[in-house]
Amino acid sequence: MTEIKSFTTYFVNGYIVKDDKTIMFDTGALFEPEQLPGVLEELGVAPEEISCIVISHAHYDHCMLAKAWKELTGAKIICHEKTAEALRDGNARGRFAYGPKCYEVRKFYEFMEETTPPAIPTVEPDIVFGDEGLDMHPFGINGKIIHTPGHDDSHIALVLDDRTALTGDTFYDLNTVGCLTDDPDYPAGTYSLNWICTDEELIKASARKLLEEADLFYGGHGDPIPREIVETLV
Repeated sequence: MTEIKSFTTYFVNGYIVKDDKTIMFDTGALFEPEQLPGVLEELGVAPEEISCIVISHAHYDHCMLAKAWKELTGAKIICHEKTAEALRDGNARGRFAYGPKCYEVRKFYEFMEETTPPAIPTVEPDIVFGDEGLDMHPFGINGKIIHTPGHDDSHIALVLDDRTALTGDTFYDLNTVGCLTDDPDYPAGTYSLNWICTDEELIKASARKLLEEADLFYGGHGDPIPREIVETLV
């Protein structure tokens, strides 16, 4: 059975997925490269075990450390073609789009605008795919990557054969907003679709697509979300 271990850099989740091979899903942000070996040591993972790094989308908090992780592990970077543009030119700023319901996370998007770095370290991706996604079985992972646009045009999810999914920022644990802004409005267990998005209907459609594929959802911020909660969101 596929094993999933999580780590957190500042406020964003990254994941180690262990199957026939071991990969990383999302890279985190705002850590120095010298901090990264300790992250893996806490998880009991050696850098050389990681064969690939999959990036969910082209927002800095999910891809800022791609170069540092690649240099540490020697892993290949796998991403959507639009994420590849951000990695090549370092422009992971100004890519946030605010949907009509973004008032629900107003303090968070204000925080993101204030803290987003002007550029991220550039790196060349190794494996780039389009909206058709990517079969991950040849990479030793029992699953597939599917395109889940809405939060960002480049957004993807990793869906595993055991009906778990790593979903980036399609769903959001709003309690993480409260942790960042000292805002009591979002107690533990408060979830939403991510209304920082390019298209409200598109993110709903991606959420429904994920419900067809999985029953437990590991998001980019906060704790895993079970199916019954996601069903209430869509």
